[in-house]
Amino acid sequence: MSVIGLQLLAFRIAYFPIVVFSATVSCYTELLLNTLGVDTPIKIFPELFVSAAVFFAMISYTLFWALTERLAVQVLIVILGLPAVLISFANQQDFTVLPDNNWADLQLPMVSLPKANPYDAALKANNSLGQKVIGLSGYVLYDYIPNSPWAQAVQGTLEQAYLNHPEGNAHDQLTYHYAAFLAAHRTK
Repeated sequence: MSVIGLQLLAFRIAYFPIVVFSATVSCYTELLLNTLGVDTPIKIFPELFVSAAVFFAMISYTLFWALTERLAVQVLIVILGLPAVLISFANQQDFTVLPDNNWADLQLPMVSLPKANPYDAALKANNSLGQKVIGLSGYVLYDYIPNSPWAQAVQGTLEQAYLNHPEGNAHDQLTYHYAAFLAAHRTK
């Protein structure tokens, strides 16, 4: 496989986890700006896009470094890559070239505030291993979302989406994330 092919594969595998981590960076940036009293018309999406670009660049660099046959980096890629593979390909419907699709017709949900961590249900449900890893990831990250307006709106909206559809695959979860991002942004 060519280097470009490996980079595209790495992009596809890392896409959903990077969306989540980039949104988390945006949440903490919003918290910092609110704490400092900085009021800008756009607080969320620039940080989300810049942090996603940085994460993807780090993956490309790590992949390039691993191709120079550094065993430690190759082992690190396998260790970090396995959960990403399970998350990005939660079930057979996720085996697509692109992880998402056109969101022009995305239906925005009602924004709600978080109540309680719902993701432990994934560990008990009869879901695929990938869906269980998505639930476990949500369960672990739940308490690390800061108490800022956009972050809380997204967290509560995702909580409701998960309670309504705990069997969702990675594509479904991406849809819920994008809808929550936009719905929370429009209510600010």
